[in-house]
Amino acid sequence: MTYRDFPLPAVRADEERHQILQGQTAIVTAAGSGIGRAVAMLFAQEGANVVVADMDGKGAEETAAAIEAARGRACFFPGDPSDPQYHVGLAAFAKHRYGWLDIAVNGIAVRSPSTPLAGISLATWDAMTANNISGTFYAMRAQIPVMLESGGGVIVNIASVSGAAEVAGSGIRRATIEGLIALTKAIATEYGAQGIRANAVVPSRAGAQGGNAGVSKAQKQDGRGAPIDRLETVHDVAETALFLASSKSTYINGTCVPLNGGMGEQ
Repeated sequence: MTYRDFPLPAVRADEERHQILQGQTAIVTAAGSGIGRAVAMLFAQEGANVVVADMDGKGAEETAAAIEAARGRACFFPGDPSDPQYHVGLAAFAKHRYGWLDIAVNGIAVRSPSTPLAGISLATWDAMTANNISGTFYAMRAQIPVMLESGGGVIVNIASVSGAAEVAGSGIRRATIEGLIALTKAIATEYGAQGIRANAVVPSRAGAQGGNAGVSKAQKQDGRGAPIDRLETVHDVAETALFLASSKSTYINGTCVPLNGGMGEQ
């Protein structure tokens, strides 16, 4: 027998668990589904006022409705993440609605084609960089002034949502990931002294809702060799984003957190 056979309650029955984002306001982009929705739901569960942002207005509204149904606080603001003015309006909306902006989780990355660089069309390159690098730059550029008005804040960038490490056809993905990480580090360096922290999270493979459930055979094979024998879930990503956004990580700044199960470099 081990100590696990004698579980002790972590919280007394008459105690309420402290919500670690109580009263804070968070923008979560790409929150109409997948990782973004998981982040928005978890942040609301932890007491945040969540502004749900997504190009898919229906998905954004559904996420906000799900949060409110769970007795959380949320509103939605749909729009095109590759439009700089959308992010200006989004940050202003968050401040107008809740009075301040504490947290931004930018997850605008889109999936890249598995095509060698010379075979990638200019339209694909432009679309990938517009969303994965420029879109996040536009977001942070609008978020930072509003955060500074409140005395600081936290930015968490989700740098990718798919792909294996260093395989043929992953060049455009690697380029946008590295560019986004560099932007994140620049924000951390330039604004850390003013109270703004910035970190990145890099999910490694599927980000599937239920772990291995519903993941293709090819995706499972992609995860072979990882010490942790499963794919990451959207909840793994959300929990990591929550830690980086919370007061539990106040000395973590300019860091990239890979969610790869111990597979090493991505």
